[in-house]
Amino acid sequence: MKKIRVSIIGATGYGGRETIKMFLRHPHVEISKVAADDTFIGTRISDAFQDLRGLADFTCEKADPEALAKSCDAVMLGTPHGLAMAMAPVFLKHGVKVVDYSADFRIQDSKVFEAFYGIPQKAPDLLKKAVYGLPELYRDAVKKADLLSNPGCFPTSVILGLAPLLKNGLAEPRALSVSITGTSGAGRKAQLGMLHAETEGTVRPYRIGKHQHTPEMEQELGRITGAPFKLQFVPQLGGFSRGILSTLNIRLKKKSSTNELIELYNKFYAGERFVRIYDKGQVPELRNVVHTNFCDIGLYCDGTDCLVFSAIDNLLKGQAGQAVQNLNLMFGFDEAEGIL
Repeated sequence: MKKIRVSIIGATGYGGRETIKMFLRHPHVEISKVAADDTFIGTRISDAFQDLRGLADFTCEKADPEALAKSCDAVMLGTPHGLAMAMAPVFLKHGVKVVDYSADFRIQDSKVFEAFYGIPQKAPDLLKKAVYGLPELYRDAVKKADLLSNPGCFPTSVILGLAPLLKNGLAEPRALSVSITGTSGAGRKAQLGMLHAETEGTVRPYRIGKHQHTPEMEQELGRITGAPFKLQFVPQLGGFSRGILSTLNIRLKKKSSTNELIELYNKFYAGERFVRIYDKGQVPELRNVVHTNFCDIGLYCDGTDCLVFSAIDNLLKGQAGQAVQNLNLMFGFDEAEGIL
């Protein structure tokens, strides 16, 4: 099978590094170009990430969509929010498939997007074209996508954790999520609050009531239920580098048991390569999912009160791993290529 040529914009971010590492072992992908911001133009990607030395010594180029589109079949946009909406139309015009890591095409209501991200939606005409890339729920649509909006990290853990209950109409349309994440979720930039000395040994709630992932999760959970969904979201920052553990509390419409819900979840996710359901009495731990593309789910039910525990690696299943999973589906490859 002929290899596809893929360019990576934002290659010097954590998600960019993970994407490069997966593509290096992907049998059907050739890295065409890597691009970064002005700070890194002309330098080698292996200078930004020493673990890539001798493996990926590509020179970082300017993020020029017109120039890059001539040499690739697909592009991975690991850019800050607001840039993909300007770049994606150029790539699409040239017949290049786009996988966007940012939030630019996740939220269908432009006013909601602008309220939570503080930037205008400059490509509203592409919102209906964009496919929300959660393969376990929308695989058929992903396969046909030209513009793929990769889900956020928190939303991936929360939506996969609640989907079986909501899809089967078993739960009320509201839930509480207490989700703890590692510091890599904030990206690769200098911030006082992200210094090791500020985060080591503590857990810190943040952005309560105004986190940018809340409307994305409510939108997608409402899409599953077919009615408005209310999520009380409590994000927390932990003193570790990567991983997300979400503890979800949701009320069922009628009494059930832990065993019944485990059976439901096993049936719902049967055949899914990257979702693992735990047995009764077991709960996910971050150490079992970091550096993997798995979403591990554990359950506890006492009558109508249900707890769901959902763990992922925020840089893989929550970002780059899921993006490569989506790319594989878009081009007809086995969806685990390059990942496992």
